[in-house]
Formats: sequence, C-alpha cells, structure tokens
Amino acid sequence: MVSLRATRKALKGLQRHDTCCDSDTALGDWYVNRLVVDRKPLLLLVSSRALLAIVTWARDLRTLPNRLSRLVEDRLRRLLVPEAIVRSEVAVMD
Repeated sequence: MVSLRATRKALKGLQRHDTCCDSDTALGDWYVNRLVVDRKPLLLLVSSRALLAIVTWARDLRTLPNRLSRLVEDRLRRLLVPEAIVRSEVAVMD
C-alpha cells in the first residue's frame, strides 16, 4: 500500500484522503503538490525515502491514486533501475 500526502492545493482535487498509515513500499510515502508553470497546472510528486521526483500534468487529479504506480514504473525504467526491482515496487503499490 502507498500513501499520498497532499498539500492543501492538491488535496482539493483528490477524492480520497487516506493518509492514516505509512507506506510499505521501498520508496515510501509520496508527497504531492500542485504547481502552475506558464499557466499550465502540474503536479510535483516526491517520494519520502528516495526523494525521487516526478512531474506530471495536473489534469484529472482524482485519478492520481490509480495512475501513481504507472508513473513510478515509467520513471524507474527511465532511470534504468533493474526490472525485478521495478516490478516489485509496482506490485506493492497496486
């Protein structure tokens, strides 16, 4: 299980607010902040343990909990993390 810890700006768009417990993933909890750059809404996601950062579009923020594992998977693959570790992290997140 993974926990999303959102700022007040990001929390407005999220439907679920489940932050009751810590994540049991290798990357830990994910902090989410909503930013606006050149009038384009973005999300900055940062893992608590590795400080891995991901920037993605902020449209349809309600689906972020469902999209998070895919975003992390793509980012880890771009960083050339071994496939076994990627699959393990994504399996725990889902």
